[in-house]
Amino acid sequence: MESRAPAQSRTPRVVQAIHQLQLPPKQLAAHLGFTPRTLERRLKREVGVSPGALVAYARLERARQCLLETNLPLSEIALHCGYYDQAHFTHSFQSLTYETPAIYRKRKLSQIYKA
Repeated sequence: MESRAPAQSRTPRVVQAIHQLQLPPKQLAAHLGFTPRTLERRLKREVGVSPGALVAYARLERARQCLLETNLPLSEIALHCGYYDQAHFTHSFQSLTYETPAIYRKRKLSQIYKA
């Protein structure tokens, strides 16, 4: 039981590292001395989502910030947020938010300037 305590106390750091995209889940697991499967099981049990889902959410949040706070083209935002290309970014963004990044940016900026 004593060997589990240090690993469990690392869970918040693991979540934060994944959220900040400091390390991909496989590298993070190796760094913490876990197998990728152990990391996945622990996060599922303690946080309720997989490392991949946390990475997708972190990328989405970073992309949302970039869309609203910069005038960068979508292709640059895609690369900055860890997507392979703009098509991958648009597809992932739309599958999670039900709108394209361009429509999201236009809608949100119009709400900001309207207020």
